[in-house]
Amino acid sequence: MGERPSPIVTLDNASVTGISSGAMNAFLGIPFAQPPFSANAYGPGCPQESIELPIVAGLPAETLDCLTNMIFNIITPSAEDCLTLNVVAPADATPDSKLPVVARIYGGGFEIGGMYQYDGSIIVEKAISVDVPAIFVRMNGSGSG
Repeated sequence: MGERPSPIVTLDNASVTGISSGAMNAFLGIPFAQPPFSANAYGPGCPQESIELPIVAGLPAETLDCLTNMIFNIITPSAEDCLTLNVVAPADATPDSKLPVVARIYGGGFEIGGMYQYDGSIIVEKAISVDVPAIFVRMNGSGSG
């Protein structure tokens, strides 16, 4: 029994290649918009509010990063290229399947909640297991990918 070929979905203006994983296909990082600015150009300053963290002064940056990751349980990659969609669907879905769509819109305050934390595969897997297959779409709108 061989591996399934990578799934390909053809849209009006593009073809998207996905990843097969068991009973699901995942299509990750599909661009849905152009950045509203040039990523290489500096803009006007943006004042930020400071917060006081109960951290001992003088700790190395690496230690602070480790503590932050432990607190938020985030040991995942991140990126600034965030205007993308992730789609997870049952492997046997077709354009005629008319499956319900579960949409997740980012809500992590530009701090937590990147695509690696909420990839949707658990939701699609559960939907398939209860015989109500669904498609999961996640709009990545944060700086965490």
